[in-house]
Amino acid sequence: MKKLFSLVLCLMMTAALIPASAEGALKTGLAAVVTLTPADATENKDGQVRNEVTFAAVTVDEDGKIVDCKIDSYRADITFDATGKLTKDAGTKFDSKREMGEAYGMGAVAPKGEWDKQTEGFAAYCVGKTLDEIKGIALNEEGKATDEDILATTTISMGDFVKVVALAVEKAEDHGAQAGDELKLVSVADMHASKDATENKDGATQLDATYAAVTLKDGVITGIVIDAVQPKATFSAEGKVTGDTTAEVLSKLEKGDAYGMNGVAPKGEWYQQVAGFCAYVTGKTAADAAGIAMGEDGKATDEDLLATTTISIGEFVSLLEKLTK
Repeated sequence: MKKLFSLVLCLMMTAALIPASAEGALKTGLAAVVTLTPADATENKDGQVRNEVTFAAVTVDEDGKIVDCKIDSYRADITFDATGKLTKDAGTKFDSKREMGEAYGMGAVAPKGEWDKQTEGFAAYCVGKTLDEIKGIALNEEGKATDEDILATTTISMGDFVKVVALAVEKAEDHGAQAGDELKLVSVADMHASKDATENKDGATQLDATYAAVTLKDGVITGIVIDAVQPKATFSAEGKVTGDTTAEVLSKLEKGDAYGMNGVAPKGEWYQQVAGFCAYVTGKTAADAAGIAMGEDGKATDEDLLATTTISIGEFVSLLEKLTK
């Protein structure tokens, strides 16, 4: 009995000396919500379609609790005049609110500081919460939180924050992340597909926003999810917004086969080709991944990557470049 007790005690002491493992698979989630706000042009003022795209990335543990959370947003106004001409160059690129930082201009009027600071406060509040707890966050009629812990850092309207974080948790899947990995959220957006109106055809506003949730360990990509949204609206040659701007905007991943690339693209639908790209860059450093060679058409030149991904990858590479900054 004494020998058995001594053996058990020895094993307990040995176990106590071994540091607890930080290893543990995490799920990664990525989501976006989109709101369009239209305004017709007049003789004295440009019309516009305001594109509000709020997106979030999360990592979630085996208990369904959020381990890390990142939130960002675009407020992209695509403008046109009363003759149906765009008043911003179609090559215009937009900065996200986090990228704008203090230049966004909320800090001087908001009691809890600039947009990025308030959003960081809410993201920190989400850590350790489950999906049900996120969905259960109470908001008043203005969309502001009623919880004092949230109000300590975040007093802006946050309905989209609650919605997008909950959606990201719901979408979370195993993409290779492990406990201790760093989570980053990166994005790019432009209006290159927007067009003037003509006598015979409405003009179009289109924001192309591509975003990614990336997990890294010592600078090496352990997992990555890429998605994109393309909110669109139309306007007449008189600068009047036409069509429905209230319809739900689905991301390319959410559209799946309905996106319509399958059958015309040699390597399949958009989500399949993006999955191939993500698999290709996983295991590479962010710097190496950002250095992927492309031709003038924006397509990869590496045969291994072309085996799965023949679409233009310029926006994907731009995302990876932001990881190195």
